[in-house]
Amino acid sequence: REARSLTSKVLMGGWNEQGAIAGGDEAAIFEEAADAYDQTNGARFILAPGCSIPDDTAEAAMDAARVAADQLAFSDEDTDAEINYADEDDD
Repeated sequence: REARSLTSKVLMGGWNEQGAIAGGDEAAIFEEAADAYDQTNGARFILAPGCSIPDDTAEAAMDAARVAADQLAFSDEDTDAEINYADEDDD
């Protein structure tokens, strides 16, 4: 919130690269993303980790981050898009 009050430029961040995304807790991954989104009202905001994430980050955590980002991106749009990547590789 403070950074948004100091500038009208695009802000980038949201995930602590050593936090939830590194630990793989899907609910916490979404909570960190949603908190960052809420702090910026989703305006002029790029959801990203503060730095590179650990090389051994679980694929499930990366998938959860992708789903969280998509859910937040579509949360303000009038869309019927259903986001579910669980079976994406089964084709």
